[in-house]
Amino acid sequence: MFTVVFVKLQGEYIAFIEELPAMSSRGRTISEARGALVRLANEVFAEERRSVDQAFVGKHMVRESLALSSPGPAR
Repeated sequence: MFTVVFVKLQGEYIAFIEELPAMSSRGRTISEARGALVRLANEVFAEERRSVDQAFVGKHMVRESLALSSPGPAR
């Protein structure tokens, strides 16, 4: 699970994934910023999967989901 941070700056919201700070989006509302961030994350993760597929063509690969637990955001 990731933590999304929303920061209001000059009338719009900047959204970023705290654990992946280079991945950010913006929107006029939190909902718009969240939607843009979800679309971006899906695109980035799909591209990374394609890169792995290309790097290991013809090799036996096993993929599995990984669930991480974290203590939550520091306050």
